[in-house]
Amino acid sequence: MEYLTSVVIAVIILVAGLISLRESVVKIIHPGTPSYSVLTITVIVVAILAKIFIGIMFKRFGDKTDCEALIASGVDSNYDAVLSAGTLVVAAAQNFWGLNIDGAVGLIISLVVCKAGVEVLRDALAPIIGLPEDKKLVEAIEAYANGFPEVRGTYDVVLDNFGPNEVIGSLHIEVDDDMNAREIHALTRKISEGLAEKFRIMATVGVYAANTTGAFAPMRADLEALAKEDPKILQVHGFYVDDQTKTVYFDMMIDFHADDDAIRTQVTEAMKKKYPAYTYNVVVDTDYED
Repeated sequence: MEYLTSVVIAVIILVAGLISLRESVVKIIHPGTPSYSVLTITVIVVAILAKIFIGIMFKRFGDKTDCEALIASGVDSNYDAVLSAGTLVVAAAQNFWGLNIDGAVGLIISLVVCKAGVEVLRDALAPIIGLPEDKKLVEAIEAYANGFPEVRGTYDVVLDNFGPNEVIGSLHIEVDDDMNAREIHALTRKISEGLAEKFRIMATVGVYAANTTGAFAPMRADLEALAKEDPKILQVHGFYVDDQTKTVYFDMMIDFHADDDAIRTQVTEAMKKKYPAYTYNVVVDTDYED
């Protein structure tokens, strides 16, 4: 709702700028002789001061509460003040020097207002359309989860923004495969509660099992060596071997612009040549970070 409100305000700013632009062009083509009384100028000055004050307050509260709608309202109020200031400049030029610059000043100001409207609209639409995940935030979340001694790694951090301080997400942690359900429950509960308290993120914590035995270390090393040979493979994680079913599980994070299927096939075929007795279950993750 916050973002939709910001879009509406942005459209209002843009429409106001376009209307002012049209009127300014008409005044340039068909100039008139404006007249301004002392009362009119006084009202304009008071209006400018009031709009500046309102704009500053909205912007301050918007920044404090991370509310895009309030920030957009502050921008709208400030540009209303700019429009009024333009009228004051025109009045001063007319009354003191006899210059009619109404159309020219209006044209300049309307272009500035239109630019502001486009920028506010862009900023309001960006979270709705979708933004790359904040790399610093993702790294902070990973560092927090990795701080638990039972966690061997944190991966697949996904965040969905539903408004200021309304973020829902998920992540995977890698733990030893000999942990029981009670231990995993306690660990994931601590992590999810910590993320809510520290980052205001409601997160679901998934689990990757990691082989506690070193019997499959050579296989993992070969997989990681294959990944290092291809710069499009950004990361390999979630490696686990089920020796009973002869299945190898792992995830690969691949560059956003790369061919996922081709790389998955290439890596799988290379592993099959060296370890033909196993079946490979590969999940491809796409890098969405900023």
